[in-house]
Amino acid sequence: MSMISILNDLFEISKVGKDWLFPPSLLIYNEGWLLRAVLQLWASSRENKGLSFSCPKEAALFSEAQLRTPFYKAPLKETHTHVDGLVGDFTIRRDGTKSGINIKQDFKLLAVFEAKMYSGLAQGTTKIENYSQVSRTIACMINELLTLKKPLAESCSIYYVVLYPKDSTKIRQPEQKYTKDNIKKEIACRLKDYEVSHSILEQFNAEWERLLNLIKIEFKTWEEIIKQINQAELETFYRNCVKYGGKEKGD
Repeated sequence: MSMISILNDLFEISKVGKDWLFPPSLLIYNEGWLLRAVLQLWASSRENKGLSFSCPKEAALFSEAQLRTPFYKAPLKETHTHVDGLVGDFTIRRDGTKSGINIKQDFKLLAVFEAKMYSGLAQGTTKIENYSQVSRTIACMINELLTLKKPLAESCSIYYVVLYPKDSTKIRQPEQKYTKDNIKKEIACRLKDYEVSHSILEQFNAEWERLLNLIKIEFKTWEEIIKQINQAELETFYRNCVKYGGKEKGD
């Protein structure tokens, strides 16, 4: 039985009364479960399916992985970043964390996925304005890559992918807004404002621009990917995600 079939069954058996659902529909029909279903089908196909890369057979898939930030000390500290999906050559650390990762020394692929329905990408944090979710996540990706402490092989592929609805009013023309130049400016400003010095930050400051140039950034609509996967059950699941998690919010 597929993941989507199981989720649909859970939705049906959770109905209480005629017009009321428990648990709420959003616990099932949301971007998190949609991403899991898309990644499962994409990975099993071994084809690109609308992305510019395919999933190697040996790659690991993980939801809500935690990427370490270089900005972890007060007064302008931030928490580590949780990403919606992570695919590639990594393991989960065994040092008390349930979602923190270690990238394998011989890694070939690391792909971070952010999933959105009808919410936008955050443009700043409580303490730092003009430091977008995109820049923050990419900075954490760079910080994780620096833990390898060795030059990256030319064969390594590193991606940051955002999936969003084509009719989103909060994510429009993202390729123009989240350019490498804009991301570089935001990270540079973050470094400038962050006055604490420590060894991890010093290494980050020395290497981050070079690694940023290696990261490929992609913005894809759910519709593009789902069309390429071409699976009726997934298309229906997506329509329910739109119905329960998007339009009724007034977007």
